[in-house]
Amino acid sequence: MRRVFTAIDISEDIRRMAGLYIDGLRGEFPKHRVRWESCGKLHLTVRFIGDINDKQLETVIKIMDRVVEPIHSFQLTIEGTGVFPSVRKPRILWLGVEDENGSVDRLKKSIEAELENAGFPGEKRLLKPHLTIARINETGIAAAALASKHRESHIEPVAFDVSQITVYESKLLPAGSVYSVISRHRLQ
Repeated sequence: MRRVFTAIDISEDIRRMAGLYIDGLRGEFPKHRVRWESCGKLHLTVRFIGDINDKQLETVIKIMDRVVEPIHSFQLTIEGTGVFPSVRKPRILWLGVEDENGSVDRLKKSIEAELENAGFPGEKRLLKPHLTIARINETGIAAAALASKHRESHIEPVAFDVSQITVYESKLLPAGSVYSVISRHRLQ
């Protein structure tokens, strides 16, 4: 079985910006139990598919080829900060993604419809486009202080062009997940 998801890769400019931002927060909160994401792994998940076999993976790749065929490249902007589920009980720190034209939502809906038609279980939760930058492994005042600092931070908006969708495999290891590219699908 392979653990698979579809994603939008971000630009190198955004990786650098996110890296500087992460380093700054990490420096202010060095003793917190936080798993900071590596800049090389940052991406915008469009649809988590889950554990699938090789035959299902072939189907996913064909679906992605069909889905991207009519879609033109579009632009997204990284801006804003957020926390899941809340500042009082933070688990995930993220950077926001502004999608003025709703392109990511339309892409997700197209992928979802094709996956359901092929017999994959549906995913009904709403997509909140974001870049996960950290996973907090503690609770209480310390975690809330980190989350509050993050939420109050300002990052300059940075736009980037989306020209492809990537299918990734995620391997869960004791030190964290490792992603490898399965296929890339170019937009028009």
